[in-house]
Amino acid sequence: MTENRLIDWLYCFSFSVLKCLFLNIKWLFFTLLGLIVLGIFPATVALFTIVHKWLQGEINIPSFYSIYKKEFVKSNLFGLLFAFIGAILYCDLLMLQQTSIVFLQFLYIPALVISFIYICGIFSFFIIYVHYHLEGIKLLKYSFLFPIIYPFFTVKMMFGILIISYLCITFPSLPFLFGGSIASIYMMWIFSKQKLMDRG
Repeated sequence: MTENRLIDWLYCFSFSVLKCLFLNIKWLFFTLLGLIVLGIFPATVALFTIVHKWLQGEINIPSFYSIYKKEFVKSNLFGLLFAFIGAILYCDLLMLQQTSIVFLQFLYIPALVISFIYICGIFSFFIIYVHYHLEGIKLLKYSFLFPIIYPFFTVKMMFGILIISYLCITFPSLPFLFGGSIASIYMMWIFSKQKLMDRG
């Protein structure tokens, strides 16, 4: 009985590893298919959508390509908006860092805080996008509000991402094999735990 359980566990583990591997390869392929700039957002939306459905226990999951194609325009519009906001924040930080005006120098730390919220908002965006199915400004608003409303979730999310990033730097092959899939699984998993805590 114990031996059968071990074999079943090894089978499930190996199958899960292969699923994560193939999902990550698809994510990288479709990101490159969109020349990175136009591929990263729809590919990441597709990645998070599939992971979300996995964790929900759904069986009939659309193909990566069908999700990518469906969300290509909409997700890229949000991607361009995030890029625009990021460019403004980057220019502001450069200006505040180099300014000699004392009053403006005091704004550097608040600008750093806003930039941190912005980065957290990008990660939260994909979770909010696939879970709540919001539209337009609401989606953008909740993406930035979520890290503020749930600071413990944000700390856990960013801490996990830092660990995964460190492992990816330490083991250069890891990003090509599991980097994106593992990060999305971790983020969606702690998000589901947060939602369970809210219900409790």
